Amino acid sequence: MSYHYFVFILVIEQGGFLKHHLHKIINFDQSDTVKIVLNGKAFVAFMDDENYERYIGDFEYDYFGTEVEESPFIMAPPSEGRWHLVI
Repeated sequence: MSYHYFVFILVIEQGGFLKHHLHKIINFDQSDTVKIVLNGKAFVAFMDDENYERYIGDFEYDYFGTEVEESPFIMAPPSEGRWHLVI
């Protein structure tokens, strides 16, 4: 099992709403996971190319993910291949 490590900086507006989502494209092998460290709760999801385009276009989309409240959080995509990690 291997982890993918990335550093994201959250940009928060007044009122606590995210100004921008965090995004990283990752090519996963079968047993790969990501370890996500947050300083608060956040929505974390994997999306394929088509659904990520729908997400940023503000259309209905499918995802594999959840709202994360505990940190660190370890998550694996539903299958190997190219995935968009969205926080």
